[in-house]
Amino acid sequence: VAVSGFDRNQEILTALRDIPDNERQALMRATLAAAWPDGRTLAVQASITGYIASYQFGRYSGGFDRIFWLPRYGRTFAELPATWRIPLTHRGRAALKLITKL
Repeated sequence: VAVSGFDRNQEILTALRDIPDNERQALMRATLAAAWPDGRTLAVQASITGYIASYQFGRYSGGFDRIFWLPRYGRTFAELPATWRIPLTHRGRAALKLITKL
């Protein structure tokens, strides 16, 4: 049975309902790699820290972006349009690192 992003998020929110906001630290990490036919490889990692929100917010993205709270912006990832969100995400940061090193 497939579980939608909303259901997974709701399970997380339910599990954390008694945890104070300041103790809901979260980290998202991405690893990207490139490989060449001659065997060379290149791998990079990037991460972003934030908190798990108390509720799901946002319409610009789905999944965990709806509960990943960014204190610096006072919003979840899903509340940020793609032009703001993508460069801030762990995936966006890892992609920029990989492109820079290539």
